Amino acid sequence: YSVGLHELPNKVTEFMTKYPAAKIDLEYSRTTRVVRDVLGNVVELGILAFPEPRRGLAIVQMPANELVLICHPQHRFAKRDVVRTRELHGMDFVLFERDTPTRKATDKILKDKDTEVKKVAEFDNIETIKRAVEVGFGMAIVPEPAVAEERRAGQLVVIRLAEKNWVRPVGVIYRTDRNLSLAAKKFVAILTEEK
Repeated sequence: YSVGLHELPNKVTEFMTKYPAAKIDLEYSRTTRVVRDVLGNVVELGILAFPEPRRGLAIVQMPANELVLICHPQHRFAKRDVVRTRELHGMDFVLFERDTPTRKATDKILKDKDTEVKKVAEFDNIETIKRAVEVGFGMAIVPEPAVAEERRAGQLVVIRLAEKNWVRPVGVIYRTDRNLSLAAKKFVAILTEEK
């Protein structure tokens, strides 16, 4: 859910400004449904976090998202700019549901760093995760673009994780046997631009 919610609006606006005659329909879905809909020819393109190679699908990489730690402004880490993963051991955490790609990646990195966090709650929706952190449930690891607004408003504190492996790859997927429409090709070009 989080890939499109925070990054797509600006990209869609840019696309519609450049190509006002084009038609675009957006739908936010879980990863499994996005893959199913692209493979089933229900949609022309899908956008995913942690896209995995799969027979019949092409992947075009978009700029990756940095994963960051978020906490309530009164949290003991709130004055810190950077935290090492190991320092998270035993801390209260609000997590994505276990079957989401971002949660799987988070679990793997925490395990690799021999760090265990205390799960207070898990949700499938990034907006719910952010609200839970805002009211003091604990901390969370989320894609940085998803918390820009809350950071500006002072509702959440964003802290960088010291290790370089806290990154969420993002990609556009489409069927390899399908010729993309001109509009889809132009949209992919906008999505994959580095800003």
